[in-house]
Amino acid sequence: KKLEKDWSFQNAQNRSQSNAWMKWEELKNQVHPAVFSLYFQESNMSRRRQLYVLRVARTFADADHQEKISN
Repeated sequence: KKLEKDWSFQNAQNRSQSNAWMKWEELKNQVHPAVFSLYFQESNMSRRRQLYVLRVARTFADADHQEKISN
């Protein structure tokens, strides 16, 4: 049941694709600028790693039924 609700929430967001295929800019726009700068601008992570982290964070936000990624 929980997974079905999570999928329903994700589908209701009218995203063009699943989290696994979301692009950098689309994910970046879903993070509050202060949170983004705290975790990513000063980071030594590669862009590929940052993209992976954002996709996972988007999945967790969907599970919490949040429209934006938060800390």
